[in-house]
Amino acid sequence: QGLDEMLEERAKVMPVFVMFYAPWCNHCKRMAQAWSELGDRVRKSREMIHITKVDCTSAQGSLVCSRHGIKAYPTLKLFFNAPEGAEVREINYKRARTSEALFHFAQEAAANPRKLQEKINAEADETAQRWVHHQEVESKGPVKELSDFNFDEIASEDGTVVFVQFYVPWCVYCKKLKPTWEELGLEFAELPDVIIAKVNCQKQKVVCKHHVPKGYPTLKLFINGTESQYLGPRDLSSLKFHVEKSLWRTGFKPEEYTNLEQYA
Repeated sequence: QGLDEMLEERAKVMPVFVMFYAPWCNHCKRMAQAWSELGDRVRKSREMIHITKVDCTSAQGSLVCSRHGIKAYPTLKLFFNAPEGAEVREINYKRARTSEALFHFAQEAAANPRKLQEKINAEADETAQRWVHHQEVESKGPVKELSDFNFDEIASEDGTVVFVQFYVPWCVYCKKLKPTWEELGLEFAELPDVIIAKVNCQKQKVVCKHHVPKGYPTLKLFINGTESQYLGPRDLSSLKFHVEKSLWRTGFKPEEYTNLEQYA
C-alpha cells in the first residue's frame, strides 16, 4: 500500500493534518518546532485528528506531493472524509504558522471538518467581495500596494515569494529606496511566483504595528506566511539576489538561477 493510499484511508477515519516539506528547506526547519508542539498538544488533548508530515524528496513522498500539487515548502493541508461515495477532501491551511494557531485549526477540524471548510469558503467569498471595493490596494505599476485588508492573504499565498517594503511617505530613506524598489518590481514583473510590494504605514496601521519592529523602511520577505526580515544592502543587485535565493529555496529552480544551488 502506497503512502497516498495510507493517507486517504486514515482520512476516512479521522481528519489528517499534513505538513509537506523538504529537508533542505530553511522555512521547514524553522517550522519544525511548532509542528512538533502541535503533535504533542493534540496527543495530550486527545483531539480526534492525526498530525503527520511528508518528505517530498523521498521516493513515495515525491509522488504524493506531485499528486496534490505541492510547489513550495512547507505546505500544510487538511484531509478529511467526504460524503459517502466521494473522494477524500482537502483544505489548504493559510492561517498563521504558530503552534497556537495550528492547534486552534486542528481543534476546529477535529470537531467538524466540513463546517470548517464552509467557514473557510465563506471567508474567501467575503475577501473576494471586499477586494473588489478596495480600490486603494490595486496594483499601480510593478510594485503592489498592500493594506490591512489584503496583506495576510497575499503574504500567505502558496508558492509565492512576497518581498515587502514597509514605509512612510515622509521618510528620507524610504524616498531614496523608492526608485530601486520600483526597479526591483520591474525585474520580477513577468514572474508570477514573485510579488514585490509595499505598505504605507501612515495608512495601514494594523499591519505595520505587527510587522514593523523599529523604523522605516523595514523590508521583510514572506513565503507561505513565514516571514524573515531583510537586513542586507539595499542596492538593486543585492535585493534581486535575495529574492532569487529565496525562490531557489522554495523549490522553484529556473536554469538562470543554477548558480544559487549552494544556498538550497
